[in-house]
Amino acid sequence: MHQTHSRISLKSSTWIFRTSAPSTGSSKLAPHLKWHAARGLSTTVGKIIEYGELKELLKNEGVTHIDVREPWEVKEFGVINGTINIPIGDLIAALQMTPKDFEEKYHQELPDKSDTVVFYCLAGIRSQKALDVVSSLGYSRILNYGGGIEDWARHEAPIKS
Repeated sequence: MHQTHSRISLKSSTWIFRTSAPSTGSSKLAPHLKWHAARGLSTTVGKIIEYGELKELLKNEGVTHIDVREPWEVKEFGVINGTINIPIGDLIAALQMTPKDFEEKYHQELPDKSDTVVFYCLAGIRSQKALDVVSSLGYSRILNYGGGIEDWARHEAPIKS
């Protein structure tokens, strides 16, 4: 039996996954694929989207776009037009504000838990963590622009203030 090990390290946990499948050379491994986690069960929430999908979503008024980078990163690297900057460390508190307080601080409406919310950062790592955070708050239609501002800049220039 052929086994492959992958290790994913996060600040608080190290996950070790083992896949095992018969070494028949067959590409149909799905029935034999087994995932074992050393600590708990990992689930991925939300969906990772690419540039073209984000461009389409930016046209929709009912979609909230949140940049989870720090303010100094926004100044240095620019932003995608129409996004709200809420650093990842402030995300829980921001999304638990009253709608009035949220609008006063961020100049946009507080997204409803059933609204589509897209997150991005520099390269997709913090925005993926943001999905975990907001799913714990009850948000269900959440997306991660996995390429972040780095990918956006390959397609078009970010807006700098």
